[in-house]
Amino acid sequence: MAEKINNQYDLFTDSEGAYGPKYLGGVRVEQKHLGNLLRNARMMYALPIKPSGGIPPSGYDRELVDESGQTWLLPNEEYFKILIQAKYLLRGASARSVAEWLNKELNSRGIPSKMPHFTLKKIMKERRPLDECLLPLDDRNRLFQAEIGSYLPRKGAFG
Repeated sequence: MAEKINNQYDLFTDSEGAYGPKYLGGVRVEQKHLGNLLRNARMMYALPIKPSGGIPPSGYDRELVDESGQTWLLPNEEYFKILIQAKYLLRGASARSVAEWLNKELNSRGIPSKMPHFTLKKIMKERRPLDECLLPLDDRNRLFQAEIGSYLPRKGAFG
């Protein structure tokens, strides 16, 4: 079992204190990319994320302030249900036709969407939604902690 890590930068030091790339989930990770990697992993499980920049990512639309005063973006469960259907449709159809179908489905359910096909392909490449994102929030958080959270200390209400 991995030793206890005091902060996210301890992941990149070896026993002699030398810095270098490490592997997280079988992927080589540089220290400067750790934040983006963990943010994308949280999005794959449809977990709350911290806002960065002005526009929230696709599928996140509501904000919540926890007891420590941190702001979190909450996922839209309906969006992720439709996105998982689109993931399976991409196996047998073009990205352009699936993006058109996705936009029609989202707009018919009251979720405004004008996602182009290349954005859909980027989402499926960088943060493919897992089937587990349809589970209740506590179960998703438990799975995320088991998969990725063992590398980092627990921070805030959502991990």
